[in-house]
Amino acid sequence: MFKFNKSYQNDNNPDKPTKKRRQFERQNMAYYLPVYDNDRNQILGHLADISQIGMMVDCKAEIPVGHNYNLRLELMDNHSEKAYIEFVGTCKWCRQDQIISYIWNAGFEIKEIARDDLEIIKEICEKYSDKNRTKNF
Repeated sequence: MFKFNKSYQNDNNPDKPTKKRRQFERQNMAYYLPVYDNDRNQILGHLADISQIGMMVDCKAEIPVGHNYNLRLELMDNHSEKAYIEFVGTCKWCRQDQIISYIWNAGFEIKEIARDDLEIIKEICEKYSDKNRTKNF
């Protein structure tokens, strides 16, 4: 199990410009992958974007900030031979979506993850990075 020893964000203020707070660029997801709360065995939300150290999840309810969650991210067949990855994530912030008022955006920092699962996240980030996207004009 891989544990991150420090927080990679400078602070918890979601209103600060993200470029000043982020070490790893987040990749927007073209697929709306489900994220489950393993402790409650229910869907928490859907993956909106991801980096090597965290992710944003679109949720139908507000998520308590500062809590650790045992999370499971369902994968598509083309991401891995595995159907899902599991990890511990801490909710760092949660706010109502600016466009869709009944959706909440929650930012999770990955705290503990198996090395193999971290490699899958790195592959997903690389696959969806801006340099690998084709632009249609």
